Amino acid sequence: TNNEKMKHCVVYTLTDPRDSLVKYVGITTDVKNRFSKHKSDKQSKEGILKKNWVLKLLKLGLEPIIDVIDEGDVDYCQKAETSYIKLYRACGAKLKNQMKTGTNFTLICSRFVIAV
Repeated sequence: TNNEKMKHCVVYTLTDPRDSLVKYVGITTDVKNRFSKHKSDKQSKEGILKKNWVLKLLKLGLEPIIDVIDEGDVDYCQKAETSYIKLYRACGAKLKNQMKTGTNFTLICSRFVIAV
């Protein structure tokens, strides 16, 4: 519905606390609830790479670090999520996202790395 598309949404990353590298990019309308689901989602067949990584961290007594990196309505966040996944992958991130994307962000990546 149109109300759902206008709902406030955020783009977030999950970072590995052992090496401070971003491992996952996602979107949600409820950060706290989504983070809890990432940590307790043991039965889902979706996102097996992410799930296995999170379970490994939990077994070590650790958990991923969640950071909000962008926000807007749902339409904006869906497009931004795809762009961030492409950007992080172009910069060499080994993301656990299953989405296959090209790496046409090389120029932006070099500027991004310099800016950071």
